[in-house]
Amino acid sequence: MIKTEIIYDGRVVMTLESLDPKAGPAMQASVKASLDWRKDPGPAPEPAREVERFEIVFTPPDVGCIDCIVTFDAETVTLPLSQYGDPFEDIKVWLERLAGGEFTYELVCPEGWLLRFGVAPDPDPDYVLFTIWERWCTDETKLDCHLRLKRETLVATFYNALLEIWEKPDPESFWWEWDYSSQHDEDDDNDGHYGVYYYHVRSPIIDAYLAREAATE
Repeated sequence: MIKTEIIYDGRVVMTLESLDPKAGPAMQASVKASLDWRKDPGPAPEPAREVERFEIVFTPPDVGCIDCIVTFDAETVTLPLSQYGDPFEDIKVWLERLAGGEFTYELVCPEGWLLRFGVAPDPDPDYVLFTIWERWCTDETKLDCHLRLKRETLVATFYNALLEIWEKPDPESFWWEWDYSSQHDEDDDNDGHYGVYYYHVRSPIIDAYLAREAATE
């Protein structure tokens, strides 16, 4: 048995054992290509815009797909989110980190492409620079937007959209159209309808952050 340590950016990410001497190098190449694909695309090629209108809507599920419709002023970007690699609880965790003052990102990996919501610092501590990047397995990369927003606006807009669709979903229709893969499925007694597990999208962390921000306005 040949043991190969698969290394990326100077650290071991996995260990492979195989009788095939070609398996280790092949896995190393595959892991590098996969993780390179997820790397930060770097600075946006255009300056951040300030917008008067910023809205997010998650559409009801349709055969395992939910569209995330992002509107900024007169422009709209539609981002299909798949139940494969279900992103919604991870998006909530990302928003909690933003509410805590972090500058971070969330990767969503639907089928065949990668979606990156990125947040970077602005000279004004109340504001952030928000980007949406799309990248395909062909290495084609597209910048959908580069916006200067109040941190509170970004968190509240995403969070309210999550609550709108997931806090009280219609079980009759959602059960047929979306395969819930909540990380709480195993130990959750809030099983709703036909074993549909509602997402835990309401966050005390985000609620407290938004309440503090509202109190200072």
